[in-house]
Amino acid sequence: MKLSTADADLFFGLMWSLQFYVNRQCQVLSNIDSVEAYATRPMEDLIAVRNALWETPELIESYVSENPDGLPVEELEIIRKWKRFVSDNFYVFRFQKKHTIFITQRCLRDTHAHASSFFSHKKLQRQQTLVSSCFDLYWDYITTDIDPLVSQQAI
Repeated sequence: MKLSTADADLFFGLMWSLQFYVNRQCQVLSNIDSVEAYATRPMEDLIAVRNALWETPELIESYVSENPDGLPVEELEIIRKWKRFVSDNFYVFRFQKKHTIFITQRCLRDTHAHASSFFSHKKLQRQQTLVSSCFDLYWDYITTDIDPLVSQQAI
């Protein structure tokens, strides 16, 4: 999925606002007094706060209920849908013209022997958190030691 510039700006604006709130609640990082200051922190810092969010998903509803940034209802509904995220190791099963098919590691546990022989030649695994909203995927690209193709981290 490729987001338009406007949709990407909206996604990151909402995500940074939510993560700034999570940081204030969980006190992961210190000396951050605005969303703008938060968004300029090093990636490792942002990942730590993002992980705190996924570990305490009830903060999504708290943020929506409190609405500390005075967001419009439509934007709050986008954020509320993020409560249905799925976080797991996902394997790329097939690239299609307009989308990619993923299989979770959890689904493969019962068929490990068959799956490992299939995926040994694919050599592409991504840790993702799937967020249910108009922004279907919230990527966390992780390089594996078996494939240099995946080589960036993104929030």
